[in-house]
Amino acid sequence: MPDAIVRYGLKVALEDFCHAIPGTRFQFLGENPRLDNRLEVLIYRCAYELINNAVKHAHATAISVQLMVDDGIVSLTVQDNGIGFDPLRIMSILLPNK
Repeated sequence: MPDAIVRYGLKVALEDFCHAIPGTRFQFLGENPRLDNRLEVLIYRCAYELINNAVKHAHATAISVQLMVDDGIVSLTVQDNGIGFDPLRIMSILLPNK
């Protein structure tokens, strides 16, 4: 678990991680309460994997991360300019007889 989550919370931990990845922009909207520790770790790990996958597999050069916390609702959005994938090709692999 990143030390920044324990010490400063999800917002600061995600902000630090995003600033360490070239081409990544972080935006925070709403309130900044401390959430349940397990929830903070879960959201951080999701963002971590999404960002790393965008860089590693999609070859993204621009990544936008938005964390919004408002009235107890948490929303994480990660968008990138990566190469994406062809959903029809994936479906043909997963469901070859269709």
